[in-house]
Amino acid sequence: MMVNLEDIVVKQGGVETTPCDCCGTKTRLVKGDLVLADEWIGFYWVRWTEGHPDVLPIFHLGTGNWSDTADVSDRWVVAVEYHKDLEGFHAVDFEQKGTSATYLDRQNWVGSSFAAEAFAMFDAVFMKDDRLTELHP
Repeated sequence: MMVNLEDIVVKQGGVETTPCDCCGTKTRLVKGDLVLADEWIGFYWVRWTEGHPDVLPIFHLGTGNWSDTADVSDRWVVAVEYHKDLEGFHAVDFEQKGTSATYLDRQNWVGSSFAAEAFAMFDAVFMKDDRLTELHP
């Protein structure tokens, strides 16, 4: 399936704000869902801390089959860091992995047929979730 940034609808979800462990500034977590042609295609969450240029914002994307009958191997989570100075994303490997999905490290999805779809979804989140405008260059 070819996914274009322009066709993806971003449905903003919850927001959590907590103090940073080291300095007390705001750490924000925003969540939402992604829809294409009235069909759910994934969900996302983005976490960043204000005033910490050394800690990059992390974008997570969950996609695949998340129904109650699906197997863990049918659900995928991928992640990217956003580099404001470079104005681009960089795929990351996970330090911790959950048990409800298959967490794909960069070598498992970058360069695959799924990569173009994933980056279109990340771009849609970045461009269309207005809670992320402070991350824009």
